Amino acid sequence: MNQILPYLFYLSCPISMGGMMWFMMRGMQGGRADRKPSDPRIDALQREVQALHAAQRERERVEMK
Repeated sequence: MNQILPYLFYLSCPISMGGMMWFMMRGMQGGRADRKPSDPRIDALQREVQALHAAQRERERVEMK
């Protein structure tokens, strides 16, 4: 038991850090799924970004021909 105690002491920090990271990531993912943007400007900007990505893909497709 006396030989295991120092190893448990050294492993307590990484194990607790891993547990905290897991709980934090779990909490962040749950919060994002339930939250909707409340500002209509955000929706408009997201649609604009999607349109720009589609136009860029179309331009790249035409240039490849």
